[in-house]
Amino acid sequence: MIDHVSIRERLTEDDDDRSLRAAVYARTSSTSREHGYSLDAQVDRSVDHCQTLGWTVLFIYRDEAVSGKDTDRPMFQKMLSMAKKQAFDVIVFWKLDRFSRSLMHAVQLESKLRDHDVYLYSVTEQIDTTSATGRFNFRNLASAAEFERDMNGRLLHRCRSPHRWV
Repeated sequence: MIDHVSIRERLTEDDDDRSLRAAVYARTSSTSREHGYSLDAQVDRSVDHCQTLGWTVLFIYRDEAVSGKDTDRPMFQKMLSMAKKQAFDVIVFWKLDRFSRSLMHAVQLESKLRDHDVYLYSVTEQIDTTSATGRFNFRNLASAAEFERDMNGRLLHRCRSPHRWV
């Protein structure tokens, strides 16, 4: 049976007056991004989504021009530190590949965060890791993000090779 219960429904069942405490995370790989992926656009859309859901945004973490292939990102590490202190209930991001582009890291992080009762929520994808369905979607999208990163790396390698494809 599919578990459709989300964090919003669970909190509503337990405490009608409690608003979900959110931390927004945004990341870019370069300083210039177009088509809605700039840091400002990611943050604005994530905050707007939280407001629509009635969630309170307590923290905004931004890593600019930093790769998502590992977790060695300054603001990302600060966010994880606050998650361990349970300073918020959910990390909200625009798209999974902004959070992590490594399947191994993404799955490990989700598990560690869940140990601290902190969950993940994507504005653009069906990710809400408080449910079995959300965790399934999360792992599938994490796998796709890692595949995309690997394919981009192979393409760049081929372009730099003296034996380029034409």
